Amino acid sequence: MTRNADRGMSRRDVRSTCHQDVCSCRPQPRDAVAKGDTIRRYIVSRPVISPLCLVGKGTRGFWAVDALSRKVVFLKDTWRTLALEGDTLERLSEKGVRNIPPVEWHGEVPDFIPDEERKFELYESQMTIMDEYCSEPWVCALLGQKFSLNKRVHYRLVLGIAAMSDARTLDSRIHRDISLGNIVLVAEPGRSTRRGYRIDWDASCKIDDAGAAVYEGHAGTWEFMSAVMLDRSGVQRRQTLEDDMESLFYVVLYCAFLWLPA
Repeated sequence: MTRNADRGMSRRDVRSTCHQDVCSCRPQPRDAVAKGDTIRRYIVSRPVISPLCLVGKGTRGFWAVDALSRKVVFLKDTWRTLALEGDTLERLSEKGVRNIPPVEWHGEVPDFIPDEERKFELYESQMTIMDEYCSEPWVCALLGQKFSLNKRVHYRLVLGIAAMSDARTLDSRIHRDISLGNIVLVAEPGRSTRRGYRIDWDASCKIDDAGAAVYEGHAGTWEFMSAVMLDRSGVQRRQTLEDDMESLFYVVLYCAFLWLPA
């Protein structure tokens, strides 16, 4: 479906690749009312990005078609803890950062869609409940001590289909998770080559005057993380644009070894 999205698909192709419809409620403004213009439904493909382990945010990515407008988009489904990624992308776009995918819709996924028009509250969103069991006697201790977990909220981001220097210069921000799964190549009308868009900005953060991230510690996909951040000292280190550039080099190197002919 990735290759054929711009050329049209037969009904048999759609039936073989698309298997469910999903909805996403836009949370901006927070007091938005659940009604026709704040709810969108999409027919989605099989996931093109899936988690390979139980640790993490369970992020999945899908090609999707708006059930109303028939527009092809990219849908990200994850369990978030930090700020809304859609807000970050919209801010970067407003500041003129290049190769940022346009945000169609984004928001927390509610437990249900009410029949009447009314405001959604955050506590009505789908959330993890593992944090509620951390104090149970049957929970294993970590290094002999009890631990705590943060509650995660089910979040969906719909994007219309090399911004690193722009993001640092225009918004004092670095990505912190440059990896193979966070770069999408999209075929656009009138272009002989696909345009690359960097997605998954939920791990990004602001930088200080010295160019270092305001938060310490590891962030990103370890297979493409910079050598310094992989070191044990990386737990106390703050990432920089140079770390993102090193991660991008590893992505290019990986793709070259995997797909270039021998």
